[in-house]
Amino acid sequence: MFTPQLPAGITGATSIANFAESIPGQQWLDNLTDHYDWQRYQSGHSQWTQDQLNKIASQTLDAKYKNREPEFPDSISEGYNSWDCWHDSVRDEIMSENEDLDLSCEWLDDLYYYWSQKTADKDTSSFSDLFGRHDRCEILYVFMPMNSLEDSLCHFEGSYCDYETIVIDHNFQHALYQLGFSIGEYRKHSGNRSKSFTIDQNIRPQPRKLATPDQLKEMLENNCSSNFLIAAYANVPIQQIFDIDIHKTIKF
Repeated sequence: MFTPQLPAGITGATSIANFAESIPGQQWLDNLTDHYDWQRYQSGHSQWTQDQLNKIASQTLDAKYKNREPEFPDSISEGYNSWDCWHDSVRDEIMSENEDLDLSCEWLDDLYYYWSQKTADKDTSSFSDLFGRHDRCEILYVFMPMNSLEDSLCHFEGSYCDYETIVIDHNFQHALYQLGFSIGEYRKHSGNRSKSFTIDQNIRPQPRKLATPDQLKEMLENNCSSNFLIAAYANVPIQQIFDIDIHKTIKF
């Protein structure tokens, strides 16, 4: 079993640079790094509020749509500092195993530099590792075929929010299909026989319905405007937001 006992002949008077760059020094540092590694991002080092989780999810999705890496404040993205890891565990273990060598704080601080370089090279953690399975975020998913909310609006034919008077166009078709309903199913339940506009024949409703026909009717008739969007609220593990591919169809 490896212990951080320094090789024979090494003392507090030994040049740390000469030791770290020698073959025995390299081997010792490799073993030290294998047994006392540092991962920048570790679950459990942070306690997240709901507001923080929601903001992180929002910034992550925004960055995905803009095809760039999300940027978070240092207070969130810093993770577990390697200097803290060194002082929390590694440094004390080295001192304990080498009490007779009278290692100075300066010598150990210089040693930290070489250990941190090696352990950083082996760090495979990512920002998403900061979050556990219990960390969930709130999202509002708008069923919209366009990037613009305004261009994705659905409409009632008149000034009243009547279930049977919705304009059947591509926007409404897209929202219906995301909810799991076909236009035929909506027509049968609502009695709407009005003409369809710009219908896409190449898309199909998702197999799982997110509401019953009566719930769909209630939701649409509770609109406060003749122009509307359909959206779904969800409370999901934030890990799903990091993993989501926005270029693929989202299925519920």
